[in-house]
Amino acid sequence: MKIFTRYTLLFILTSFVYRLSSPIKVNAQNISLSVSPPVVEILLAPNQQLSQTFFLKSNTPDSLTIIPSLHLATPSDSFGHVTLDPSPAGNIPLAISSSLPLNQPFTLGDSPLSLTLTLEGATSDLPEDTYLALSFQTVAPSTADCSHPPCPDRLNVSSAISSLILTTLAPNNIIPTHVELTSFELPLLQDTALTLPLSPTLANQSPIMLRPNLTLTVLSPRGQVVETLPLPSELILGNSSRTYTSSWTPHWSNLGPYRFRLTATTAGGSTLTESEKVVWLIPLRFLILVFFLLLLIVIITRQIRTRLLAH
Repeated sequence: MKIFTRYTLLFILTSFVYRLSSPIKVNAQNISLSVSPPVVEILLAPNQQLSQTFFLKSNTPDSLTIIPSLHLATPSDSFGHVTLDPSPAGNIPLAISSSLPLNQPFTLGDSPLSLTLTLEGATSDLPEDTYLALSFQTVAPSTADCSHPPCPDRLNVSSAISSLILTTLAPNNIIPTHVELTSFELPLLQDTALTLPLSPTLANQSPIMLRPNLTLTVLSPRGQVVETLPLPSELILGNSSRTYTSSWTPHWSNLGPYRFRLTATTAGGSTLTESEKVVWLIPLRFLILVFFLLLLIVIITRQIRTRLLAH
């Protein structure tokens, strides 16, 4: 009975710790709203206009009071996340008009609602990026009066759902590209029984967002291509970094110095940067097991000889 109680308590504690260590999923449905598209990439020429429609849907049978607003977004890490400025966007090289008044409340019922933004690029001689977030915040109807105090002072983008609007203003349709590989660390020795994690980081040194194509090629000691690992084509915002994650599991017969060649190219195939690392693949666990088996055989053999000599 004591053993059963101990194991039961251990199981409960293990389950509790597992739940604490498990990641908590957070999504836009927590505020009873959904918006599409979630991300928009726009390429504009000076004085060119472009319209984009966003669709807002309520996930609750009750009517919601919504306040739409535009905010500047800035890269916050190397995994594609951004930070939103809580103040409404201002002093941007875009003229923006909306089919619904911004920073003013409206009621969203059961039927989906559309909001169309019209963007016009300013006159400019240099390419420039602007990252915006069209945010929709739910407020109580009693606090929806935007006259005292003004609505922009009361907006809280952390509790809102947003759609990113990533805009590039390109005067001559020429996008500057300057990409550097800032991190591509691989171990000198790798056990063939283990999976090798790959997490290179690219830095976009230009102020214009870029979506490079990454390919990781595994070469044998004889220079033959063992495997080609295409990495996901992720967007790198201007003056920010992006970390790519992948892995490679070697075969037991892969032995010796293997080369890992990382190549980043543009959509047209031009090489942006290239790097190569050498990793020695060795069956470390197998060698350790063989060593201990041989050691055990030697010990047993010596003991048998000692007993035979004693007799």
